[in-house]
Amino acid sequence: MNVNGFKFALLSLVISLVGADIFAANKASGTSLRIITPQNESFTLEQSELLSHPFLSQVTIDNDRAYPEKIMHHQVIPLCKLLAPYPIQQEDLIEFIAKDNFHVYVPSAKVMNCDKKASIALLAIEPKSKWPTIQNHTGDTAGPYEVIWLNPELSYISNEYWAWSVVALKIRHNLDYHHVLAPPKTTNASINNGYKIYISHCEGCHRMNYMGKSNIGPDLNCPKNPLEYYSDAAQLRKFIRDPQSVRSLPKGRMTGSDKQSLSDNDLDDLIHFFSFMKTKKMCGQVKK
Repeated sequence: MNVNGFKFALLSLVISLVGADIFAANKASGTSLRIITPQNESFTLEQSELLSHPFLSQVTIDNDRAYPEKIMHHQVIPLCKLLAPYPIQQEDLIEFIAKDNFHVYVPSAKVMNCDKKASIALLAIEPKSKWPTIQNHTGDTAGPYEVIWLNPELSYISNEYWAWSVVALKIRHNLDYHHVLAPPKTTNASINNGYKIYISHCEGCHRMNYMGKSNIGPDLNCPKNPLEYYSDAAQLRKFIRDPQSVRSLPKGRMTGSDKQSLSDNDLDDLIHFFSFMKTKKMCGQVKK
């Protein structure tokens, strides 16, 4: 290699190393947000871009699911405005993905609705001063981003739709049944609705028959179904509403679901679904 060639190679190596350091620094800062399309195109939005978004505003709320005992002042962007440039269909799902492997699938019809008569989904941006530590035994804050809802009572918003520690939003045309429990093969309306409630309220933390991406909570069929832990359905209902009222969970992260986010009828259907799945165990066929 001649001198000029050596200099060029050395310069390329330096540029590569500097670029790697910058990438590592950006990754370590953890302040970017990824938007992933159904075609798996990935777009990265830096916090500086979000803080200069034309629809950035401030809200004050006293019902933040991550900080239930606090009044929170947030810088926010309506998700219907943030996601407007991306191809989203009415029947799509928006998956909120958190850095701790939590995820939840939310109908795009709810996320993209900015009607004042509906619940409004907002992306809250953690300030440099950081939010308080969450009381969920993780020692972390709700940053870098949190999805919060204005007027959740207007659109029947699951408590799980309040997602924190969010790092990505993925637009999906449908669920991937290689990673998510497929719908039950039944015409029973109650069981089918119970499955939908499982997806919206439970699947983000709990697998079933080892199907699912999250392992924050235990599998809901293997080795035991909830109705094998709580044979009294009334006791199981009480546990789902308020886990700590049934048993002490020193490191438990489940906060329960009130009637605003989970009606009595839907709770009954969820338990009906659990009962159906108790006969559909596949615990020995799939490895953990």
